[in-house]
Amino acid sequence: MTQMSSIRLDLIARQLVSHVSPVLLLWTTAYLLGWSLWLLAFYVITPYFAPFVVGSYALTYIRCSLTDSSIPLHVRSLGLCRLFYTFFLRQPLFNVAWWIDEILFPLYHLALVKPPIFILGQPRSGTTKLLDLLATNEKHVVALKLWEYTYPILWLQYLVDFIGFYDEKYFNHWIQKQLDPFGSDEPNQLRKMHRISMDKWEEDNMSFSIHFMFCVSDLYYHPSIESMEQLTDFFSLDSALRKRIFDFHQKMVKKVLFRRGNEQSVYMAKWVVCWNGEYKHIVDTYPDARYVFIYRNPEESIPSLLKLYSGVSLYLANYDPFTNSAFKSILMRYIYHGHSNEIEFVKSLLLKKQHVQIVSFTELYQNIEEQIQKINDLLQLPMSVEYKRFLQEEHKNQTQHTKTDTKNHTECKEEIALHCPCFCDQLKALQKWTNAGVSPTLSDFELM
Repeated sequence: MTQMSSIRLDLIARQLVSHVSPVLLLWTTAYLLGWSLWLLAFYVITPYFAPFVVGSYALTYIRCSLTDSSIPLHVRSLGLCRLFYTFFLRQPLFNVAWWIDEILFPLYHLALVKPPIFILGQPRSGTTKLLDLLATNEKHVVALKLWEYTYPILWLQYLVDFIGFYDEKYFNHWIQKQLDPFGSDEPNQLRKMHRISMDKWEEDNMSFSIHFMFCVSDLYYHPSIESMEQLTDFFSLDSALRKRIFDFHQKMVKKVLFRRGNEQSVYMAKWVVCWNGEYKHIVDTYPDARYVFIYRNPEESIPSLLKLYSGVSLYLANYDPFTNSAFKSILMRYIYHGHSNEIEFVKSLLLKKQHVQIVSFTELYQNIEEQIQKINDLLQLPMSVEYKRFLQEEHKNQTQHTKTDTKNHTECKEEIALHCPCFCDQLKALQKWTNAGVSPTLSDFELM
């Protein structure tokens, strides 16, 4: 236990240094060269000419970090340093890098986004596994990897491709392993629950956290109730900023399709925290999108989510926000709201006759090969011999999987059953309609 605390504190110290020292170095250099006023002008101007910006909600982060005594000082300091780094170093530099892209690669705007595929579901319902299984079909599917939306700059991505080619050929990916911040010091339990790597596919709206600091994951660094209330309501942002965020997302997708797509490529995304209102913008931005929903019994998925959230918070900031009962209560309310919103969203898509597939967590894991074959067939995505072998191997590996122990978070199961009644039953009923290719009507839903 002492060793683990030492690792966490060491991580926090490294985060603090990495967030503060680059900015101080930049300002010191500018001062010595007599460029301070130019640098100040640069900061004032850049937010108006590039997609990367932090909204007025950052004032909530600052205020809570300075005044909310219920949050430990080291957590508040970490949040302030991250905000300091993002606003004073990362965003201005990325703004310039984005402008260079517009000059060097203007043709990326012409990249065709065919009817995309969105994998949706509640957290810890198998969305990550489903994305891994479908996105491995890379001859026909393009999904964003963590490093690609962390650095959505084409010229930088081409540079990484160039270095990566020689890294693989001569160094057996040694350079890649050294530069990946998610290394071997990650606790085994967290890695088992949700393995993170810069070269793995991740959910697209994580890019909103990286570039706009507006995502539920930002609560790791700003675990206040006021921050929670904002981050769980996408419509708390003004309409111009919401549009800016989704315009950025569409351009990011076009860049990756331009760089590594082909005529057959279909863009695929995983989006699991869109129940804050983002799904409405997904429909508006991608009106011809196709959807694959995966669902799991909330009495299993929610305790698993709480265990993961608590573990990541302890790892990143050495603090478990669930010690604050009010914070946990509001987060649970958001989670329950997400389940009811998912049902209504599926119904709305079916009424619009959108392409919707629904698969249960249990069915997927019982026969990975059969379920993925069915999904790909309905999406009209060809499957190569190599890809089929991969699915067979995944099915074999799944039989040896050990279920995560969530005993410490099972005390809320009665509450979950109360707030998510018939969640699986309703999705099973909707699944029968989609499997039969039947388009239900409003009167059909009223009988459910």
